[in-house]
Amino acid sequence: MKKKAMSLLLLCVMCLGLLTACGGKTLDMQNYASAVFDGLDTKGSAMVALDYDKIADEVLGQAPDLASGDKLLQYTADRMALEMALQCQYDRVNDLSNGDTFHATVQVNEEKAKELGFSVKNTELQFTVEGLREPEIIDAFQDVEVKFVGCAPYAEADVLNNSRDEFLKYVDFVAEPAKNLNNGDTVTVTAHYSESRAEEYGYVLQSDTREYTVEGLDSYVTEFSQIDQETLAAIEQQGKDLIEGQFAYSGNKSGGTGYRLSIKLLDSYDYSATFTCGELTTAGYYLLNWKGDGFGGRTHNTLVTVLQAPLQLQSDGTTTFDGTAYFAIPFYDLVRNAEGKTDVNLSKGEYSFDQSATSLDQIYQEQVMQFKANYYVEEVLNSAA
Repeated sequence: MKKKAMSLLLLCVMCLGLLTACGGKTLDMQNYASAVFDGLDTKGSAMVALDYDKIADEVLGQAPDLASGDKLLQYTADRMALEMALQCQYDRVNDLSNGDTFHATVQVNEEKAKELGFSVKNTELQFTVEGLREPEIIDAFQDVEVKFVGCAPYAEADVLNNSRDEFLKYVDFVAEPAKNLNNGDTVTVTAHYSESRAEEYGYVLQSDTREYTVEGLDSYVTEFSQIDQETLAAIEQQGKDLIEGQFAYSGNKSGGTGYRLSIKLLDSYDYSATFTCGELTTAGYYLLNWKGDGFGGRTHNTLVTVLQAPLQLQSDGTTTFDGTAYFAIPFYDLVRNAEGKTDVNLSKGEYSFDQSATSLDQIYQEQVMQFKANYYVEEVLNSAA
């Protein structure tokens, strides 16, 4: 009976030793992990540090001395394998605030752990964020000036950073969209900056974007109805002045105005032709507007003003032409200002004898038709024309 009891006791001891040898040490990760929080409240960062020295002492024992040769080499290899077997993974490491719960998971390489003779428990860790510095919330746009320059719908945004703050004055502000702007458009300005530099100054931006509405821009005329009567009267008068000035400059003499008009109206080179011209009146207008989304033409718009007058050409006492002549005078880039008035540079109106014709249809074919591929054309003709 005693022999049987002794045998049973020996078996229990052997099993206990076997279990201990197979399972090794079980490490509670909560005893070896600590969280480190850094930065500003709401912008904090975190990491979890595992105490590998403490873990190594538990699993591998005390490190051999430098003179131990192969033992030290083996210990060093096992220590590297141990650190590779235990790594931390985080759910979120940035933009943390004091009081947040920070989660981390210890990832275990089970095969390496078994080789080294240990296992782990409580690998899901959580920490309360604390110790983050209180930031100064600043308005990054407090000294930003956004100007809209040019004429709608091709205006541009110009962003000026007037800050003298040592941090803010180096912030780069970018507008999007920045070109081809029209009244009523919304432009978003974004602040581009170094977050680490902001942290150095203890700053957190209230917002890194701000929207601005485009308003108050002069706009290019797109419809004839946008041109006020006062401007139309000025354009008509300038057209008359250009034509009469050209007629007077060339003179009513051989090789003069009559000769130049005969070339265009009669397709005849009558050097001795003279002319008689009646009162100039407005026959109508052709308004040309650029078709593209962005500007790529010679002009944004062109108002071809057509004047008419009774005209006679005579050569050696014989009337060679007696009818209505038409004259095209283009004016460029008409702008409608904020007060609803139309601005136009009258001095850029143009007239030459090549812009003369015997009919409105000829004016259209020669002075307008060639631009239709790139410009919308609005025709406004007087009923008497």
